[in-house]
Amino acid sequence: MNKNVITVYINNNQSIEEFSWLYKTWCMWDISKTWDIIAFTDPGAIEAITKSYSNIDCLKIIELEATQSCSSITIFESEENAKLLLGYDFIYKTSCDTFLTKEFSAFKPWKDKIYVGIGLHANQGAVGGLIREKEELLNKALELKWHGHTHIGGGLIGHSSIVFKITKLQYTINNWLLKFSFTEGDGVFPNWNTDSAIDYAFEMAINHVASPLSLHIGSLDTWCSSNELTSLDLSIKTWPNNEILFNKEKWFAGELPNIGFSKLPKTAGEYCLMVADSNVDQLVNIATRELN
Repeated sequence: MNKNVITVYINNNQSIEEFSWLYKTWCMWDISKTWDIIAFTDPGAIEAITKSYSNIDCLKIIELEATQSCSSITIFESEENAKLLLGYDFIYKTSCDTFLTKEFSAFKPWKDKIYVGIGLHANQGAVGGLIREKEELLNKALELKWHGHTHIGGGLIGHSSIVFKITKLQYTINNWLLKFSFTEGDGVFPNWNTDSAIDYAFEMAINHVASPLSLHIGSLDTWCSSNELTSLDLSIKTWPNNEILFNKEKWFAGELPNIGFSKLPKTAGEYCLMVADSNVDQLVNIATRELN
């Protein structure tokens, strides 16, 4: 057992394949030496997951009960899960469609820092501004702090006790928003909408818990386009967006080229494409040549 853990939730859908991207980059850079992975899975996905990932050191698959409301935040509500996860020093809460980079292998989080990614739930110009204003007003109505932290994505790294504090507050806020803040309908993105409620709740929770000096924004959930990877980029987040280089919906539809990379590409989008199209052995060979 390592001191740190990466947690994900796997649905019984394409996230089964997406999990392989996280897993392959975890192996590729020997991140398994310092970070475990605990994958909480939908009962419908357990057979496919255990078939592919059984008997792998530092990787634990936990099937959620069929009656349990499943999501990336409800896993933190279980007392049994809490007992397991609080045994780690640091937690990286992320989604399956995440690619770890070379820089993650040497990353050592600070105990008093909260690391978050960049989000897209409120980035649409004036509309995004109105959403953030609404979040601020709701925080004040709920007597929560607001520090002005915005454009926050779903990735989160922090000391295990802090991650639990943020995630449990996110869960409470999300339920409150769904019950009281959509009285005129579900709404449609990019406007205020129920599908993004979990993102609003996370941003609101971060503002309450994280002081300006404790928050680090940007090293997680790097854009997966033609942007060059830097020493600050710890992970890459994929998006179903036509403007990016690695569009995961196009990849699943077989509309992206299979280039057959023999060395590590410089851009984030090409890196994602290489990982998605390659097996673990191929990626480890590329990483070994890169490090040597």
